[in-house]
Amino acid sequence: MLPRIATIAVLLLACCTPPAAARPALTDPAGRTVRLSDWGEDRLLAVVFLGVDCPLARLYAPELKRLHEEFAGRGVGFLAVFANAHEPREQVAEFAAQIKFPAVCDPSQQLADELAATRTPEVVLLDARRDVIYRGRIDDQYGVGVHVRDRPTRRDLRAAIDEALGGAPISVPRTELAGCVISRAITPHADAESAVTYSQHIAPIFDAHCVGCHREGEVGPMPLTSYEDAFAWRATIREVLDSRRMPPWGARGGHFANDPSLSKDERKLVFGWLDGGAPEGDPAVRPPLPRFANGWSINPTVEFIAPRFEVPAEGVLDYQEFVIDPGFAEDAWVRAVEIRPGNRAVVHHATLLMKPKDAAPGMFYYDEMFDAYLALYVPGNTSTRLPPGTAKRIPAGWNLVLSVHYVPNGSPQTDQSWIALELCEEPEVQIATRMVSHPVELAPGEVKTAVAESTLDADYLLIALYPHMHLRGRSMRMEAIPLGGAAETLLDVPDYDFEWQHRYVLAQPRVLAAGTVLRCTAIYDNSAANRRNPDPSAHVKYGPATTDEMFFGAFELGRPVTRKSATWPALAVVGVAGLWTIGRRVRRR
Repeated sequence: MLPRIATIAVLLLACCTPPAAARPALTDPAGRTVRLSDWGEDRLLAVVFLGVDCPLARLYAPELKRLHEEFAGRGVGFLAVFANAHEPREQVAEFAAQIKFPAVCDPSQQLADELAATRTPEVVLLDARRDVIYRGRIDDQYGVGVHVRDRPTRRDLRAAIDEALGGAPISVPRTELAGCVISRAITPHADAESAVTYSQHIAPIFDAHCVGCHREGEVGPMPLTSYEDAFAWRATIREVLDSRRMPPWGARGGHFANDPSLSKDERKLVFGWLDGGAPEGDPAVRPPLPRFANGWSINPTVEFIAPRFEVPAEGVLDYQEFVIDPGFAEDAWVRAVEIRPGNRAVVHHATLLMKPKDAAPGMFYYDEMFDAYLALYVPGNTSTRLPPGTAKRIPAGWNLVLSVHYVPNGSPQTDQSWIALELCEEPEVQIATRMVSHPVELAPGEVKTAVAESTLDADYLLIALYPHMHLRGRSMRMEAIPLGGAAETLLDVPDYDFEWQHRYVLAQPRVLAAGTVLRCTAIYDNSAANRRNPDPSAHVKYGPATTDEMFFGAFELGRPVTRKSATWPALAVVGVAGLWTIGRRVRRR
């Protein structure tokens, strides 16, 4: 049995009949006082700490509802505690309606403090004497920085309840927690004249790096558009910045135009603000919020809508492929693509591909530039715009294929995504995505290194890189090896995360000469040491399913549509802005 921290009986009696100077009573979302008699007959009481904006808490809502329904008639009570200081009661009421058992608001963290709760979701299981007999997670299906399992390998709370009801000691009385840090109620420090303040120093950083995703209607689980938001989530902000989980970015080193990472000075400012009590400063000096496009951020020539898809409340979904016929009787040239999810809360990322109308399902097809790829959507990056004077080609008669990775969020959802293409005349420079790949299979527990290479047949301009593996992929390095020269690292992703797919856009495009070898080196880990591995005992085959494995290193390359008079060294010197001017000298075919 765990050490006795406090009894729920004493705690709730103190809450319900407080002296004048005591903290206020616990109340439910409707404002009704919680009383001890609500759980007086229960042999066990599961106190579950939840947060309305916590993604893991939302994911566990269906399982908590099932547990309550299963054990309600067996002498087990359930109490949901919403202990974040900033949570509106109406949102607590909405969450409580999903789980179907009593909930209380604990904005001053009196119950969280008494039971030493730190995160959401967190469970504290109390016996008939209201001693703590189990604390920790609900199960191991969901976590932070790990892939969602299709089912848990151990149902910790269920096991503890079954053991307690059977009179047995709890075999695993404590488990590790994953989830959101409970936001404690404190008063911000008074602003010192020289203090780092939100309005002057921190708001511009968050506007530049965070609010693209962390705002109303976007994929971020909580908004960070105001001082009140930032102050409420200050503990989580510290944690995700300290671990470098946010902003999400896999590359180490290199210079990329779309790198969202905070600079060393920006990180120092944010940590200084947190250490100083997170003061607001003068609201009048807070810059205006960035303006985000309400409609398309490109100038669409044509628009398409994918079929409607019903996303279940929980589980692991394979990629969903939606085939769209664009109706192009002639080759179409595309200089910008935008993918707009209908429901960003459940669309993790999406890839727009193209293939012939008679293509077999699951097969890749390439045109003469070895290209089958158009664009990628990831949170915070809905559009792909190619450099001036360049475009991608959609061959006549080919279909578009929107491949969507859906992530359930705890309640049934619906999505219907849109695609927009900005077309142009035949460009001077064609962009194509060259895939360097190799089949990979993994035995149970196997760790292996895989290498794939491809040699360029001509001079190409490199503009972006995109590594792709699945759950056992641990790292990937993409290199260029010139004729007679040493290997140069173009991209190094030492801790590959399947949950965050990135297109790494070079800050300055560069020429790769004919004969250059493109090499990709990937490490795969099918062992239990890989925290993202859903099943170390599985034999993993090469294939498109999430639990299969893949090995693709994508190089986005450009070459003149007609190459007779192209001067690639000049292109490298002038850069992207000069592509169109130089390209005009290239004779059209």
